[in-house]
Amino acid sequence: MTTLEKLETVLAYRYAKRQKFKTDLETIKYGKSGKRKMPTGKKLTIFLIANLTLVEVYTLFIMYYLRDISALPVLITAVVGDVIALLIYQIKSLKENTADTGFMYELKMREANNNTNCNTNNDNAVG
Repeated sequence: MTTLEKLETVLAYRYAKRQKFKTDLETIKYGKSGKRKMPTGKKLTIFLIANLTLVEVYTLFIMYYLRDISALPVLITAVVGDVIALLIYQIKSLKENTADTGFMYELKMREANNNTNCNTNNDNAVG
């Protein structure tokens, strides 16, 4: 096997490995259906906003209909508690995606290092 054939084999192997990594990353992002999955934080946000809105509208309607505002402190407490829980979750999610602490940051750094390692000079290179 000549040096040129060895180099072609190495380059083909690196290309196949990079393509497999991209395919695996797309499978993680999009799932098997091919559609991009909605992040859990976004689903939770939509659910909580819809739930809080329905509870508020229903409670305000009942308070107006019955002419009784005794449920107002409970309504305020429930809304504030849910909003605090949502903020804590969102802050945790933000920390997971930022530099030095996040999974996605580490994944992108690994991908960038792999791309630069493929382009580095090789002592055995021909040309």
